[in-house]
Amino acid sequence: MLVVLSDLHFTDGTAGEHNLPPETLSRVILSDWMTLAARCRAMELRVVLLGDILDLVRTERWFDLPPEHRPWGREGLAALAGGGADSPLARCALDILGRMPPDGRPESAPPATILAKNWAAFALLRELPARAAEALGRALPVTVEFVPGNHDRLTHAFPALRAAVRAMLGLAADGADALTAPFPPECRAPAYGLLARHGHVFDPWNAGGPGAVPAVGDVITTEFAVKLPWAMGRHPAVSVEWLRGLRAIDNVRPLGRIMEWLDSRIRAEALPEIRTALEAVFETVAAGLLEIDFLRTWRDSTTEWDEAVRWLTSPWIRWLPRKALEILRAQDLLPLFLKASEDNPDPSGDALIAGLLDERAWVDDPEIRYLALGHTHNPLVLPLECRAGRDVVYINAGTWRERLVRAAGSGAPAFVPLKHTSYAVFYQPGEGVDVPRFDFRSAIHPA
Repeated sequence: MLVVLSDLHFTDGTAGEHNLPPETLSRVILSDWMTLAARCRAMELRVVLLGDILDLVRTERWFDLPPEHRPWGREGLAALAGGGADSPLARCALDILGRMPPDGRPESAPPATILAKNWAAFALLRELPARAAEALGRALPVTVEFVPGNHDRLTHAFPALRAAVRAMLGLAADGADALTAPFPPECRAPAYGLLARHGHVFDPWNAGGPGAVPAVGDVITTEFAVKLPWAMGRHPAVSVEWLRGLRAIDNVRPLGRIMEWLDSRIRAEALPEIRTALEAVFETVAAGLLEIDFLRTWRDSTTEWDEAVRWLTSPWIRWLPRKALEILRAQDLLPLFLKASEDNPDPSGDALIAGLLDERAWVDDPEIRYLALGHTHNPLVLPLECRAGRDVVYINAGTWRERLVRAAGSGAPAFVPLKHTSYAVFYQPGEGVDVPRFDFRSAIHPA
């Protein structure tokens, strides 16, 4: 039995308390998964963490570094290109992640890290072989596998980070070389008919470059969605409760709805000083975002928006007449930029399908029946095609974090928080089936 889950987004808590309650993970693993394993007489339990598990992007810690040392800054990019294991970027990333303490005690974990904030969840994964044997009354081979996504792409970057991830998640590592080896870009499991990857590989806004080179989506998340509440928190009129609500900005899906959500927050605010401050901070943060060289020099052959952003943020624009500048301000350009990142002609609403249909990784492999992705936070099961008697099904694993979903009504924008728990279970022949089969489990309820 093989279980795929993605987009848990464990954070260090500096950008808001959005972490998955450990009891939710415990309930699903020790109740639901063990029931399924007993029912099918599972021959093994493979847990595939399919990306965006460890969120090294959604944190305020990057603002402790000068801009040039951040992952998209000049020195940060140089460190990622090689030889940066002792760079400010590498040290900051490890400080965000955390490292297992030698004594293995939670109170010894470095505070305000992803490890410390989610110790109970990671301990459950590390103890899974013993917990499964106890629940099933028999020994069962158990492995936990990790395929990084875009929010945890930095775990690729440096040996110390890779070793820290393996230790905290309980990943198998036989020897020092295995402890620091790069993580696989996919999980290919022929016995289950499965090919699984994080879906950012089909998203030009989040795919990134070789190794751990970031993408435009990383910049927007940190330098806009995280920085806006961070900057507002310095305003004396802003309460902790109000700031907590603003920090939900990164839960808005799809991304292009952020501007509507922000507008609804501004309109709903009764205190004029907060409304004025939010408008001013937004202008400053958005304008700063569009001044980042990484974004200004971004190249992508699949969209013309990189050219539009570069043209509209060029230095020569400051010589235009003032009237022209009024229509080119950041708050006018950014909505177009964010909206473009969600453009998708597919009626299912999933922007990753076109990439799946264009590739040959599964077309040329007759054993592949199921294509599992994460990334969009939108749980989905969609047959792609029937090829030579082989039904090929696309499964998006969804997310385990809250989503702010726009109400469908045509009135003023309103957003409803919904909590998700989604995962896919795959069975191999001998586990109650004659050919590979799958179950998809998704629960959605009000936050």
